[in-house]
Amino acid sequence: AGGVDTFFLVYSASLVFFMQAGFAMLCAGAVQKKNVQNTMLKNLLDACGAALGFYSVGYAFAYGGSFEGGTTTFIGNTNFFLMGVDDYVFWLFQFAFAATSATIVAGTLAERCQMSAYVCYSVILSGFVYPVIVHAIWSYTGFLSPNSANPLFGVGMIDFAGSGVVHMTGGITAFIAAQILGARKGRFFDERGMKLKKPKAFPGHSIALQVLGSFILWFGWYGFNVGSTGKITTAAASETAALAGVNTTLAAASAGVAALFANLIHVERKTGEATFNLNFAMNGCLGGLVCITAGCALMEPWAAIIVGFIAGLLYLWFSNILVKKCIDDAVDAIPVHMINGFWGLIATGLFAAPRHMERVYGTSEHVGWFYEWGRGRGNFNLMGCQLIGALFILAWVTAIMLPFFIVLNYLGWFRADALEEIVGLDISYHGGMNVATGAADVKPEYMDAFLRRKNEQSQGRIRRRRRSSEKGSGLPEDLESSLGNSGGPMQQNQRELEDTPRSQQLHHTQTGADQGIPAGTGAPGHVHAQEPRGLQADVSMPPPAEHYGGNIPPGATFASIPATSNIPPHHHQQPGHHPYGSGIPVQNSQGPSFQQHHQHHGQMPGSQYGQGQVFIGPDGQPFTVPPHILLAHQQQQLQQQQQLQHQLSLQQMHQQQHVQEQYHQDELDVQYHADTSHHHHQQHFVSPNAVHSNSGARQRGSSSSRHPGDRTRRSQSHGYIQQAAQQQYGNAGVDFYQQQQQQQQQLQL
Repeated sequence: AGGVDTFFLVYSASLVFFMQAGFAMLCAGAVQKKNVQNTMLKNLLDACGAALGFYSVGYAFAYGGSFEGGTTTFIGNTNFFLMGVDDYVFWLFQFAFAATSATIVAGTLAERCQMSAYVCYSVILSGFVYPVIVHAIWSYTGFLSPNSANPLFGVGMIDFAGSGVVHMTGGITAFIAAQILGARKGRFFDERGMKLKKPKAFPGHSIALQVLGSFILWFGWYGFNVGSTGKITTAAASETAALAGVNTTLAAASAGVAALFANLIHVERKTGEATFNLNFAMNGCLGGLVCITAGCALMEPWAAIIVGFIAGLLYLWFSNILVKKCIDDAVDAIPVHMINGFWGLIATGLFAAPRHMERVYGTSEHVGWFYEWGRGRGNFNLMGCQLIGALFILAWVTAIMLPFFIVLNYLGWFRADALEEIVGLDISYHGGMNVATGAADVKPEYMDAFLRRKNEQSQGRIRRRRRSSEKGSGLPEDLESSLGNSGGPMQQNQRELEDTPRSQQLHHTQTGADQGIPAGTGAPGHVHAQEPRGLQADVSMPPPAEHYGGNIPPGATFASIPATSNIPPHHHQQPGHHPYGSGIPVQNSQGPSFQQHHQHHGQMPGSQYGQGQVFIGPDGQPFTVPPHILLAHQQQQLQQQQQLQHQLSLQQMHQQQHVQEQYHQDELDVQYHADTSHHHHQQHFVSPNAVHSNSGARQRGSSSSRHPGDRTRRSQSHGYIQQAAQQQYGNAGVDFYQQQQQQQQQLQL
């Protein structure tokens, strides 16, 4: 008998674990194609995280130290890492339940949740939150357990297979997470943050996968409900298992039909067109399976049909409420699991039959409330336990998961980046493996922006690794960032300097000093180059400004000279020296070779270190400059650009002030003519040429044409002037004012 019961539990655990495939197919079909791979990985991680968490601490918190007749405790305290556990098949069965509770949340947060956050809450839910609820309701020492020595109200909370323990726990967690995480981009609000009149639907990419997932879940639910019998060898256990299977089937069917046709009637009355919604039918079936889980072995089949029918209606009702409240649930897991999980507990308190209670729990003193009415009394003990148990689940999950998700969101670890969400989490988290098929509905500009930012982040990480692994260049951060964002030869030299070891950044030569070149002298365009930070403490040699002169002449151009280039000789300079301040000459044909020169200074022509440092002077002669002097020169150029931009901004400000003064003067003209014409009871305007001549006289400095009230009218706005002209002279006044504005704009241009 023991072997048969063991096989029964192993088989039931296999069916429950196979529900993971159903959840995966359902979620994959309900999301957009660009997020399929990410959703599938999260479902896989649910099983992995639940296995490790439930093995290490979860099972100990749920059943550790629990034995028949033991003292009531809040949480288990033994059997960590399965130490001292002999009944491994029971652990296997319970692990499958824990994994199911964690997977419920995956669908709700699909398409916008970070991977790290998902792993974190999956482990804490299956390793701590869920086990405490299991201990309170299913263990021998739980304060709500009907199997404890002193059950609450003489009966305890009845949750045969987990409507509250598993599904309500996962549903509440999903509801809290969805509130904090927020809706998907464009679901309820547009790009400007304005609420849409009608929420935008995000249909899944495959209805076939959703139907397949629903059927897999229905199939696995037989292991969920029937397997909760625990054994199959006794006559009572066999009858209980059979009844659980029948009620599971009837409740699911009833709920699916109710959801389908209730939505059909609602849409037909609202739009005049009958529509059969397959999604509502599928989720209605799942809602019926959830609600019957608590009392599948305690209700009559006719009661299961009623309970399932109500579950289908509850699903539709709460799904619409979520949309109205702008709570985004990608797969409608919240109304399916949270609402119908709660309804399953209440339905058990109403429909638990006396004969089934006697067979399963050995007592029929406290039964369903409807049966208590049939007995002629209003015994509320069982219903009271059901309500207290539901409140305990709500309080415990909220107390742990609400602060947890708030902290995750505050640290920025919860929601995926907005650009990553737009292009799809498959591309963001899985190396672009699904770019060709998953990003077809992504706008090209979003994809270009994402790839450009990804490239910048990769380059930044490479630079940081180089700076941490090498001794470092010691460049100021502000200069380094400004060069990194600019193009041209200066940017190339900055990158070369990042890749160059510090031993090669300083040229160990006394060429400049031997030539007698004083620091700070040379051709125009001289820049004073300071020794980079980080090199002053351990280098006993003069700074580069003293060593090379630090000059880059105006008109010098960047040149990349390969190793095979022929360097022209210096016809007008002393042998071995070029005048433009680098102090590292390009030798003529009589001096040392170009290759020997770079070997002496630790660089080779044609290498990544040597090419970016060759310049052509105004006289056409090449010369080399050290990288840090190039950077100092670039810093000077940036400062000059900033000064030029500041001057341009001042000029623009003065121009705007001048235009504003002219604008007030034009307003004065219109108002003055309006007042003058009204005073003389004229019915027509003076000619525009006359007004223009008056304006020209005023601009030349004549004050005779100004009205005495000019100073007070100067503060009147454009809208008042135009309104006054229209009230006194109709459309002709408005046309005159607009004509004056156009003439003034042409004069300014």
